[in-house]
Amino acid sequence: MAKTTKIKVADVVLDERVYPRASVNDRVVADMVRAAEGGSVFPPVVIARTVAGKPSNAIVDGAHRVELHKVLGEEMISAELRDYETEADLFKDAISLNAVHGLRMTNLDRLHSAGRAEVLGLSERDLALALKVSVEYLQALKPRHAIMGEKGSARKIPLRASTRHLSGMTVTEDQADALESAPGTSYLLLLRQLRDGLRYGLLPPQDRHPVLWKELAELRTELDEVLLG
Repeated sequence: MAKTTKIKVADVVLDERVYPRASVNDRVVADMVRAAEGGSVFPPVVIARTVAGKPSNAIVDGAHRVELHKVLGEEMISAELRDYETEADLFKDAISLNAVHGLRMTNLDRLHSAGRAEVLGLSERDLALALKVSVEYLQALKPRHAIMGEKGSARKIPLRASTRHLSGMTVTEDQADALESAPGTSYLLLLRQLRDGLRYGLLPPQDRHPVLWKELAELRTELDEVLLG
């Protein structure tokens, strides 16, 4: 069994360059808080003590557990400390650990990992092994991105299910920013849910949620511009 120690939560770093997921899921953290308050105990996190001989403290596995400790106001967290020769070694370990337990990695997470793996020089085979998927599956997954920028300096923008029609297309910087908050489900479903909310009086009244109704008014204006020209 790996040796663990206690380290300060404030000293732990979420380094997005070596984090294998697209983002930390707030809903999962909220579920973990409820579980912890009910007596559940979570395993230690894995932290990079050093990378290439230099101090790191980057999270290798357990970003949601670190957020849990922050929410609970706990200053110390149990951790297994590991040393890595390169950032690529750290990232490969992070992918392997996240792929086999805890929150299931989504295709968006895998696509995010694929983009980072290219930057860090990981081979497609090593990435597939770390993700526990076939090379063929990874190759089929990879095209699910849009492109921002000119050839030679282009950046791949991960796409969720709602925006996969943009796969392989070039997008503007404003579109790339908007894609970060694009929904995982289809826009048609969201539209139907909003329409039902309006039709059946499910939305909060205007005096209780003025910001929502202000956004709806702006949406109406933008729809008129798009649909009526």
